[in-house]
Amino acid sequence: MELVPSKGIEMSIVEEKYCKDFAHPTPYVLHYSEFYRQEATENPEEYCRRMNGRDPDLAGHFTVIKKTGITLYGLLKEDVFGDVPYSCYLDSIWRDIRDSLERIEKNPVYYVLNLARGLAAASQGEILSKEQGGTWGIRHLPVGYRPLIETALKAYKGSEEEVFDKEKLSEYADYVIKRYQRYSSRWILDREN
Repeated sequence: MELVPSKGIEMSIVEEKYCKDFAHPTPYVLHYSEFYRQEATENPEEYCRRMNGRDPDLAGHFTVIKKTGITLYGLLKEDVFGDVPYSCYLDSIWRDIRDSLERIEKNPVYYVLNLARGLAAASQGEILSKEQGGTWGIRHLPVGYRPLIETALKAYKGSEEEVFDKEKLSEYADYVIKRYQRYSSRWILDREN
């Protein structure tokens, strides 16, 4: 049994007060991922000094934790995390997918699945993992995108080589982005009225 995911660990250290009384973008004390391993190892003092600030992506992480997180040790998630306004969650998703037209070819699995889960959030108020987003996309997006999403899901699970049609990736990103923008603005207006 693997204790660490194959892609490594990504974490942010956040003061409890910002978990309870949510602020957007959320202040964090320290962030780490495998991307920064070498820098953190070679010069930890400089790394720690530089790797703090505010992160709008934490709205997404907090929302998913509250919905699907599991407490392994310590306080229950309900005792740590307060409510995140849905508009902040949608803003977090938007910031994550808005550049997908330019970046989807470089990281197709990430963007194909993230776009689907983002559209599920904006169109139906769903809070899903990347894998669940892919499954949602297969059921709800046009049939022509099904092979693309199925390939991304298999690659995400580590069972298939990534082979994607670049034109189809761009078409898919454009399709989802346009719908995300339309649905998210409607959803926020409906929710706030």
